[in-house]
Amino acid sequence: MKKLLTTPIKAEDLQDIRVGDVIYLTGTLVTCPDVCHRRLIDLKRPI
Repeated sequence: MKKLLTTPIKAEDLQDIRVGDVIYLTGTLVTCPDVCHRRLIDLKRPI
């Protein structure tokens, strides 16, 4: 099954997802090393 998810993603958006599904993401996505994510969370900075 194909599914389009828009960020921010809510828990109920993930309930119907199964192994093998194709997921398309749209919206703002932030990528950085794991250490950077942890630091942003610890500092309570908006991403």
